[in-house]
Parts: sequence; C-alpha cells; structure tokens
Amino acid sequence: MTGTENLDALAEKGFIRNWKEVAKELQPIFKWIQKRITDHYKDIVDADKRADKARKAQERTAKKAMKAAEKEWKQAAREEAAATRAI
Repeated sequence: MTGTENLDALAEKGFIRNWKEVAKELQPIFKWIQKRITDHYKDIVDADKRADKARKAQERTAKKAMKAAEKEWKQAAREEAAATRAI
C-alpha cells in the first residue's frame, strides 16, 4: 500500500466514524421531520374524508328537496285535476 492509499484509507475511516456520530446527533431531528410529514399526509386524508362527507350530506339534502318538490308538484297536479273534474 502506498502512502496516498494509506491516507485515503485513514481519511475514509475517519469520515465514516465522524459520519456515524453526526447521524446519531441528527436522528431525533430526522424522526421529528418524519413525524411532521406523516402527520401532514394524515391531515390531507382527513380533509379529503371530511370533504367527501360534506359532499354526500349536500347530495342527500338536495335529494330530499327534490323529493319534496316532486311531492308538492304531484299534489298540485292532483288538485288541479280534481278541480277540472268538478267543473
């Protein structure tokens, strides 16, 4: 092994040792970032569910209103038919 190869090997060992220490120090920060990302995605899914529920509730309300309007229209048609027969 030449002198430069020895220096490279020592530098690599030193880098790896130092990198492991840095990674240990940064682990809590990485966990915190991962938790924030996970929470963000959960919030997106929850917002989507709430929007879907609101849309379905609006559709139910519109359907009920349509049924009520149709019922009133049929009642008015019956009354008009009865009034026409009475004459």
